[in-house]
Order: sequence, then structure tokens, then C-alpha cells
Amino acid sequence: MNFNPLALIGKLGTIGVAAGIFFGLALPELASFFRPWLAVTIFVILALTMARVDLDHLKDIVRRPRRIGGATLVIMIVFPLVVGTFLRISGIWDLSPDIAFAILIMAASPPLMSAPALIYLIGLDGPLAMAILLACVAVTPISVPLIMSLFADASVEISTLNLAIQLFTLIAGAILAAGLLRFIAGDARVSANTGSIDGLLIIALFVFAVAFMDGIGQKILDQPVLIGGLTALAFGMAALFILILSTLYWSGGRTEAFTMGIVNGNRSVGLIVAAIAGSIPDLTWVYCALAQFPIYLLPFILKLIADRIMPNAPLRTGD
Repeated sequence: MNFNPLALIGKLGTIGVAAGIFFGLALPELASFFRPWLAVTIFVILALTMARVDLDHLKDIVRRPRRIGGATLVIMIVFPLVVGTFLRISGIWDLSPDIAFAILIMAASPPLMSAPALIYLIGLDGPLAMAILLACVAVTPISVPLIMSLFADASVEISTLNLAIQLFTLIAGAILAAGLLRFIAGDARVSANTGSIDGLLIIALFVFAVAFMDGIGQKILDQPVLIGGLTALAFGMAALFILILSTLYWSGGRTEAFTMGIVNGNRSVGLIVAAIAGSIPDLTWVYCALAQFPIYLLPFILKLIADRIMPNAPLRTGD
């Protein structure tokens, strides 16, 4: 049997990515080194995720376009509109605009690139999660600038046209790179080496997590109460996002409802932060960084919940 270190890394799953968070906190110089590469890392994650797509499973799912289209509309348009409206009319935006902006980014972002892997880990509908992810990513260059133009303050220096161009470039470039990889290597070879692709994906996610921790370790030491409060808020918002969509789709069955909820609660804020680049306020950056904790730690809690809610479902331990 050939030893494949990349495949071995790929089996680490979310544990490997979560380790990146703690490496970034423990090694601030490493986090500072990787931060300028955040956009490149996001591009690599997108490209590897697209290349990893199981085309046969995807064909089965996209034959039900109304189901995928409806979920995409809810996740990328309806939900962020509701969140943005609530932030405004409740006065939260006036009270803390930087935190409100971070929550808006979270609500407007597409699902996490590794969301299907998390869904597989918990034992839910992975192909459905992948189809929704791809549909949400496809509309991101249109939906995110629209949401930002409606709710973001003038104090946040964002050109919605520039944001749309940045997002389109990132996403279209990643799709092109993934297609090029499949064309050169061939679908059969790509399918036979998904373990190696997963390993590269975990490495990219690890680097992404390290980069996002730039400056966070020092802020924990300087402002422990603030950071503790923001971390609790990040966990609370992720749980709330999951609960709302799970409840909305509950009549369609527990597996679908829980899949929708987790996809909704795990958002790729890094994609939007990378596209906005230097325009993001410092406190918004801090919140978006701390939002990585629930993304990579909640799946272990959610799997325990899924085991109890669906004790007879054939749960899987990862793919």
C-alpha cells in the first residue's frame, strides 16, 4: 500500500482546520505572515472545492432546480434582507455599527466552502449541501453587493461595483481553475485522488484559519472581556442562524431541515472579507475572525444533537 501524506492530512477533517485557529493564536508572527495571502488562500479553497465536486451526485440533485433555487433565494436574499432590516430598525446598527456590519457580512456570505464536508461529518445530506453551496456561490457577486448597498453605512468605504468585480473574479477564476484541473487530469484521475485533494484543501483551510487570527491573540490579552463577549455573540449568532433555517424547513423532514440549518449557520465570511480587503473596520475583522470558532467547533456538538434527533439515521463519520 502506497503511503499518501496528503490523503492522511485529508482525514483530519475539521480537526486540522480548528488546529489552525490555535496555531494562529499561539504564533502571531505566523498569522501576520499569512494574512496578506488571505485572498489567494480563499481562491485555492474555492478551486479545490469545485474540483472535488462529485459530478454524478450533483446531476441527481440539480434535476430538482426548484428545491435548490428556493433554498438559494432564502439563504442569499431573504435571510440577509431580514437580518439587515432587523439590525437597522432595532437600533443595533446605531449602537455598534462595526459589529452590525460584521453580522451583515455573516448573513450575506455564501455557505462555507467546507460546508458539505461538515454535513457529511455530521451524517446528513452532503450532495444537497454541495448543490446549495454551488448555487449560492454563483449568485454571490450579485447578491452580496446588493445587500451591502442597501444596508452598509457610508462610513464603510465599499464600492459595490468593485466588490461585485472582486467576487466575480475570485469565483469565476476558481471555477476556471477547477475545470482546467479536471480537463488536464481527467475526471477519472480526479475521482481516484479525492483523498489528496482533501489533504490540499485541509492545508489551505489551515492556512486560512491561521491568517484570520492575525492580531487576535494580542487582543485576547488586552481586552479579554470584549473578546469573550464577541466570541459568545459569534456562537449565539451561528446557533440562531442554524435554528431559524432548521425550523423553516422542518416540515420537509429532519435530515433536510438540519442540513439547511447547518448550511445557513456556517457562512464563508472569509470570502467577503478577502474581497473587501482594506475597507473592513478593525472591530469587524475581529468579530469575523472569532466567527471561525463556532464554524469549526460546533460540528462536534451538532453531531451529538443529530445522533439524538435522528437516532435511526445512518450517520456517517466523514468523506
